[in-house]
Amino acid sequence: MNSSIARSPSIYSWSAPTHAPPRAALIGDPIGSRETLERIGTLVPDYPDLELLVVGKPKAGGDTEKLIRRLGISDRVRFESGISTETMVRYYAEATMAVVPSVYEGFGLPAGEAMACGVPVVSTNGGALPEVVADAGLQVPVRDADALAAAIRELLDNPARRDELGELGRRRIDEKFCWHVTAGYMTNYYYQVLDSANG
Repeated sequence: MNSSIARSPSIYSWSAPTHAPPRAALIGDPIGSRETLERIGTLVPDYPDLELLVVGKPKAGGDTEKLIRRLGISDRVRFESGISTETMVRYYAEATMAVVPSVYEGFGLPAGEAMACGVPVVSTNGGALPEVVADAGLQVPVRDADALAAAIRELLDNPARRDELGELGRRRIDEKFCWHVTAGYMTNYYYQVLDSANG
């Protein structure tokens, strides 16, 4: 985690005042994003200050923009694309949670990045996401938008659970996926190959 990025106390602090707007960062494929947008629409009445930051760029005048207008959540959704790593880290730091509604993820990098920043994650169980997230986040079945909304609601309502998952996620990345651990795995693998070649 980049220690130079300070969490915004009005947005991300676990003990944020009640007027602080919750913000969910949405990272994932367009199909999952559409389902998430529909469910965000159902959450708005109970969380009138809820904001959604979507990492990606919708097609101008396309289905996503039409859906957002139809749901009446244009003022709650912001799209960002072409951003730097530093900006992405800042967005993670400001987020109440990261939502990864992907139908398929080859490795699960978006979830891993959020977890490395100490952000609680809600993800689907698509592709490699279960391997990355494991029990350090909330996972729901692929394309189950109702379950996704319920998981988002659970974290919005439970600051202590967000705190717990944020810490578990950061610890999981440190213990399983950081560079020195990866280098150790590769070194051991090379030794095994050399041992078997030398027979």
